[in-house]
Amino acid sequence: MANFDVQIQDLIGTFSDQTAMDDFMTAGCKEIINALPDSMLYKCLDKTTLNNSTPTLSNIDTYGKIFTVIREDSDSGAVFRPCRYIPPHKRNVVKSDTVDMEYATATDPAYSIYENTLEVYPTPTAGQIAEVQYVVFPTVDASAVSTIANFPDEAEYLVVLYASIKCVESLMATEEDIELYVPLLAQLKDDYNRGLAEIKAWYGSPFNKCKRINK
Repeated sequence: MANFDVQIQDLIGTFSDQTAMDDFMTAGCKEIINALPDSMLYKCLDKTTLNNSTPTLSNIDTYGKIFTVIREDSDSGAVFRPCRYIPPHKRNVVKSDTVDMEYATATDPAYSIYENTLEVYPTPTAGQIAEVQYVVFPTVDASAVSTIANFPDEAEYLVVLYASIKCVESLMATEEDIELYVPLLAQLKDDYNRGLAEIKAWYGSPFNKCKRINK
């Protein structure tokens, strides 16, 4: 399959701003991921391991939905225990007050998000690591790739449509005869909105969560 910049230009004609296409593809990924039902988000996941050298996950605002936070309960023969979420105002109690009923232990760990950083309690160590699984927003080099990592294959064509819409809108901003682009823009928007609605409806149904859409 052709790289994404070629796919875009197959839809709209010549568009020379490669940086803009990269930005539009990347923005499209984020918009579509945020619109997807939870039953599709497992295709958009990545994870980070926390340990003694990197005990926290910073810049949480650059990630999407947090799916799971788990922590090992011992140095050997460990079992990963799910971490319960704790509001930030309770973080000091959970990690320091051993007599409080919410105090975090290796077998009953917790996590919180404070000042844009995810913290796990007890603090992960070299022998007792933690793992954070989250939705990741891809960055796309439109002229270099034809697939998107950590993104559902069946929704990639929607990203191309999104980027094509933005490219046409950019052309219209500088074109004197914008009527040339009006029907094309309307068709692209219709295809995008209809395709997104179909995917949301299909995967949002409990009867179709294991099926795929072939576009």
